[in-house]
Amino acid sequence: MASRIPTHKAETRSCDKARTIIDKHDSALFRELTGRDYGIDGIIELFAGDYPCGKIALVQLKSTQDSIKKNKRTDDVSCTISTSNARYAFQSNIPVILIYISLSGTGFYYVNIQEAIDIGNRKTKKKIESQKTITVKIPYANHIIDDVSPLIEIIESYYE
Repeated sequence: MASRIPTHKAETRSCDKARTIIDKHDSALFRELTGRDYGIDGIIELFAGDYPCGKIALVQLKSTQDSIKKNKRTDDVSCTISTSNARYAFQSNIPVILIYISLSGTGFYYVNIQEAIDIGNRKTKKKIESQKTITVKIPYANHIIDDVSPLIEIIESYYE
């Protein structure tokens, strides 16, 4: 008999948590993607009143059972993603937002992956080409508990 492994359970909980926070906002909706996972777990879709306005962002969710702590020497938190997911983010002219969730904490941290990873930097480019994972630094201030306005601003800025 098949069983659900802990990573699948954590993924479900992180999607549920992100949806609960994002869907509180009248002009945003979190849609979970199902099927094969290429690093994109969902979509945030914006609405103008009661109608979708065609503005979306792709979402990559990462979760941890532990509380997320600020790095000791810098004003950010670290989240590791696969380099294939980082490359995927740069194939799109749609914003790709990384959401890092502590399943035991409140809210989540977020960053626009295309802005967080300097693909033009030779060292970073070499890491993406040669490593399996890369660490993304998320500003500690990018913590959302219930106001998703900063996510909406990221999405809106891509469609101006």
